Amino acid sequence: MAKESIYLSRLLKALSLELDEPLAIECDNRQTIRLLAESAKLQTKLRHVDIHSHWLRQEVQQGAITLTWQESKKLMADRLTKALSRGPFDRFIEMIGLEEQEEKLKSIRREEDLREQLKELKSNERVVEARYAASKDMRDSESRPSAGKKRRD
Repeated sequence: MAKESIYLSRLLKALSLELDEPLAIECDNRQTIRLLAESAKLQTKLRHVDIHSHWLRQEVQQGAITLTWQESKKLMADRLTKALSRGPFDRFIEMIGLEEQEEKLKSIRREEDLREQLKELKSNERVVEARYAASKDMRDSESRPSAGKKRRD
């Protein structure tokens, strides 16, 4: 997680976007936080763990990364790695800001349908107005004497 955060930070810098604050990483392992924040020695025969912990400790000590403890059930990333029942799944969906879109889609479709109906009504209204104007012109021309005919009195 820390490597990915540093990578994103460097990518943003390359794109000329400077971060104003250090990267914040939430962790549910108090021992990891203690090992990285303090100068405690991690005893392991796994070389990659030792190298990684030193690199990460260096980043924490330089202030590039801040570590905070967060209980597991509040970690968003934790939800991506476990099967969730309906309740925790709903809370996770709320945490990441997803919303049900079905009602919004229905509303958008209804609005589009109403706009189509309005266009049809306006088109029909223009046709009716044109017919009315044409019939009025015909009535007016029938009621007016033509210029070539003489009126009988």
